[in-house]
Order: sequence, then C-alpha cells, then structure tokens
Amino acid sequence: MQTHHGRQNPQNEPARKPLYLLGGPREVTARDTSLAVRNGAHVTNLPLSRLDRILSGLQVTWTGEALRACLGYGIPVTWIDGSGHPLGTLSPPPACAGPMADAIQRYLDRPEWTESYIHWLKHRRMDVLQHWRNALSRRGHPPPARILESIKRDFVYADHIPNHFPDESLGWCYAVVENRLNQEGMQSYYWGFGGAPLPLAEDIARLLWAELNLHCGTLPRQVQSLAEALVFFENWVQKNAVRVHHHLGDLKRHIRTEVSGCR
Repeated sequence: MQTHHGRQNPQNEPARKPLYLLGGPREVTARDTSLAVRNGAHVTNLPLSRLDRILSGLQVTWTGEALRACLGYGIPVTWIDGSGHPLGTLSPPPACAGPMADAIQRYLDRPEWTESYIHWLKHRRMDVLQHWRNALSRRGHPPPARILESIKRDFVYADHIPNHFPDESLGWCYAVVENRLNQEGMQSYYWGFGGAPLPLAEDIARLLWAELNLHCGTLPRQVQSLAEALVFFENWVQKNAVRVHHHLGDLKRHIRTEVSGCR
C-alpha cells in the first residue's frame, strides 16, 4: 500500500511535528484531512499534513479510520507502555524496498550473523562513548579516566546506562528511529538464520537513548513536568538527529563489508 501523500514538505509549508498522546485517556478519530483528539469535553483538530510521527499511550482509544488516515499520510504510530518500553509501531509500508534490502537478507542468511552483529553493536556503543568524551573535551572538561572505564564496562559491554529522563524516553527515541527506518525503506524488525531476531529499531533507539543520557547528564532532573521533558527531548533530538544517520550509515557499511566477504 502506498501512502496517499508524500513525506517531503514544500519549502513554503511548515515542517511536520511529532504528536505525543501520553499522560491520560484520549479518543482519536479522523475528520476529513485532520485527526480529532478528544480529551474529555475538549476536541483538538490536528491537520494530518502537519504530523511527522505519533506516540500513543495505552489509554488512548483509536478508531480504524484514524489509523487508516495516519497510514495514508505516511505517519507512523508507536505505542509505549507505562514503563516507557515500545510495544510496537503501525508504519506505512515504504513505496519500495530500500537499496539495502538484498544485502540485509544475505547478511541474515549467514549462520554467524548474530555474533557479527553483537560485535557491531559494541563498536557503536564505543563510538557513542567516544563522541561524548570528545564533546566534553572540546568544552575543556574531559571526563576522568576512571569514569570512562566505568561507563565502558557497564555500557559498551553490558548495554547499561543510568537513565536521567522519564521512563517513556526510550519509547520517544524508538519512534524517532522507526520513522527514519521507514523513510529509508528498512524494517524495524527482521528474522535471521535459525529464527534469531534482529530488533533493529530498538537497538538503534537504545544507542540514541544512551547518547541522550550521556550528553544531557543530570540536567533533565530539573524538569518538573512531562510536557517540559518532551520539549527538552525534541530540542535535543532536532540538534542530534544526525547521530541516527551515523549509526545507520555504519550499519550499512558493516553489512556490505560482511556480505562482500562471503564465499
């Protein structure tokens, strides 16, 4: 199914923005070219052409027509639970498979792909750590060696990093990544040799989430409300969205290198 409307915005139109439906019950229906979001007695009409991605809590009720309208306008909808974990995304299928489709399939057909991919993830986590260290060094505040070693042990090798944001922030990162994957014709989830899963969107989201926590430190603890946290996050992600491109670009290089080396 192709989307009814393209994802590109003409230069004279406002940029698309995310919609967060979190923090309480809502009802979403479709009304002409808009979504109608009811919160109690109040109804807000949101033009579909202005929406980039939607995050929905479990207390939100969707009509089938509203979901169909989102698909038609190329808007992915991601659901997150009360702990902030993404439960799944309804994404419009890309108009065509991305140029990496064949290479990814060949990569996943290899029995040793899981080991190779785990090494790649560690490499990207190390890149996240180095990027953070370099940013601090440029400001004249390089992190102490013992701190670097501690984070390297916990994050690079065990994928654990303290979270300074609301629990939902991992889901926020997931929606950003899922949207980017869809635009590039890549899936959020794959199955490889022997039925081993590749949760690509979640893995890249965790990299972005780690960068969010490292670069912002304890500053988000000063934020008093969920609305303030979302504004903080959106400002940060707009400035750092290129990091998703870096991770995906390195993944493409890794896959092409592995596949070209097959015999």
